[in-house]
Amino acid sequence: MGISFKNYCMFTDFEKVSMFFRNNYVPYLRNGHWAEATWEYTQGLPWFDFVKHYKIGIWQDNDEIVALCSYESKLGEAYIFTANSYEYMKPELLEYAEKNLYAINDDGKKILQVRTSTVEPEFQKLLLSKGYTHSWDYDLTVYDYSKGLPKVELPDGFRIITFDEENNYKKAANAVWKGFDHEDDNDLDGYMLGLNMPNFRKDLLFIAKADNGDYCSYGLIWLDEVNHYAFLEPLSTVPQYRRKGLAKALLYEAINRTAKMGATYMIGGSREFYKAIGYETYYTIQYYKKVLD
Repeated sequence: MGISFKNYCMFTDFEKVSMFFRNNYVPYLRNGHWAEATWEYTQGLPWFDFVKHYKIGIWQDNDEIVALCSYESKLGEAYIFTANSYEYMKPELLEYAEKNLYAINDDGKKILQVRTSTVEPEFQKLLLSKGYTHSWDYDLTVYDYSKGLPKVELPDGFRIITFDEENNYKKAANAVWKGFDHEDDNDLDGYMLGLNMPNFRKDLLFIAKADNGDYCSYGLIWLDEVNHYAFLEPLSTVPQYRRKGLAKALLYEAINRTAKMGATYMIGGSREFYKAIGYETYYTIQYYKKVLD
């Protein structure tokens, strides 16, 4: 049959794309791919543009997905991924993104921002040749369990719980929301959407809880049991409880527990906090932008 194109349908293709990421996994994501959890997590966010999800493009070879051109949450961004032997398709996917995934800026011009990484030098060269310019970047960090498991130390008056032990949805929703410096309460319906994704696990939602009952720090772990790694998204601490070592203790607890579940490393965030507690930079995610003709 050869390679064919189709528009993504979240009702029938979600799990197929999940399998695409799992099947084309490279240790430490050194092919520049998303973790499968990123694909899943983004579509469980209330600000994901569900209405336009049909603009996400899928390429199949004999009914197996070999390429994906997607946005993360809204138009104006392009995330281009190919199976490990189909990198030659990236120019075609970029052309598709420019025609279908652009946004309109305040000046009425079409704009597009494309994600790549330092482990995709040929794709970087392609973007530069097409007139894209570097916009911003961040580091992908990893805590490798082979260097030893960390000791969990909590200050007095706090303990780590998981959602299978206690699950106050409203308190959890507000903890993660206010941990990102929002002052109002979180939208509970929007929060619950993310907890209904297929691979969400209550025993991997970690909370640092104070003796007064407050949920102080929040960390959700996604476990890829096929490829044996853990993925953190999101992590936040309520402002009044910061600088007490709660997020560090929460992550160390998550590392120890997921190690027992078969994970060999955890992907974390890009802030200096992660590097200070033992995560290491493995490569850099980069974004390139262009005003389209």
